[in-house]
Amino acid sequence: MVWVSILAVVFCYYLLYHTPYGTHLRATGEEPGAARSLGIPVVRIQYSALVWSGFFAGLAGSYLSMGMTSMFVRDMTAGTGFLALAVVIFGNRNPFGILAGSAVFALATAMTMIIETTPGNVIPSQFIKMVPYIVTIVALVVYAIRKHRKTLFT
Repeated sequence: MVWVSILAVVFCYYLLYHTPYGTHLRATGEEPGAARSLGIPVVRIQYSALVWSGFFAGLAGSYLSMGMTSMFVRDMTAGTGFLALAVVIFGNRNPFGILAGSAVFALATAMTMIIETTPGNVIPSQFIKMVPYIVTIVALVVYAIRKHRKTLFT
């Protein structure tokens, strides 16, 4: 699945930044009224974006339910939707930035598993499970400070 995700990032980058469809999609997302005035079929572009996002969400969901756990378990996402939104913001809405942000948050999640399974660990598991969310909050604060500084100096 790692290779599929890397290919998906490359595909999305190419689609968004090197095709007319990607230009129309970005224009529709930024300002549908302006895109409509240029003759771009806004509703068709929006529905196609919905289909693409549904495809990738379905791919992720099928991996989560079949690849990781081999069955459907209630609440298996365990709040990772919040992390996914943070990754998109942290990655500056760029596919390669999102890949880098995903790697950071995956590392934080892997660290929780490593710390939890370490023999002789005295840290309560509730504190250990907070690590990815703390990393998320810190990353969003850093992003907000960086964006605020950028607006001050421009």
